Amino acid sequence: MINGIPFKKKLRSRADQFASDFFIPKLDYKNFVERNDFSERAISNFSKELELLPDILVGRLQLMSL
Repeated sequence: MINGIPFKKKLRSRADQFASDFFIPKLDYKNFVERNDFSERAISNFSKELELLPDILVGRLQLMSL
């Protein structure tokens, strides 16, 4: 345990965050979320801007419960 959190859980959380930030830069993601438009069109356009599959963005949104 590290700080009361099981090591594997903490490691997975850090890995998830790294992967999220690697594919979708924090500032770009923050700006996208602040627009509060999660329509298919908005997700498709933002994904094209970042040159990534929409599934990756949708996964990140789900991970963040948006």
